[in-house]
Amino acid sequence: GVILLGRGGAGLPAPPLGVLDVVVERTAYGRQIDSFTADLTVGPLDRTMHGVFIRAPRLTELGAGIEVIARLAAAHGPAPQGEPVGVRSGRVVGLCFHPELTNDSALHAWFLQEVAGFTLPGSGAKAGRERTSGARE
Repeated sequence: GVILLGRGGAGLPAPPLGVLDVVVERTAYGRQIDSFTADLTVGPLDRTMHGVFIRAPRLTELGAGIEVIARLAAAHGPAPQGEPVGVRSGRVVGLCFHPELTNDSALHAWFLQEVAGFTLPGSGAKAGRERTSGARE
């Protein structure tokens, strides 16, 4: 995800897309055996959530237009408390963790509503933004 979306990083097997102004270090926390879980502070949700990090990348540089949406709630290995692990620039979101591997779907709902512009059942209509299919505007 975020490795491919970034503008560069050490040891990349191919040039990234460069749609996020970030530099990413692959497998920065260690190999598969070093995978871990950690609590995260997630700004758009205004709360903490659990994150699953598998061969996780690390954001080493953030450009001026990058909004940090998730940070480590506590230090982990080489990463200090508050280290960015989720970023956004417009409709592009990059994460260093796997929210799909938890039972918490709040970040997915936020993405669908606030980033993609969908109205989810039971969330109330957003004026002029309701979509019911994957069609682009």
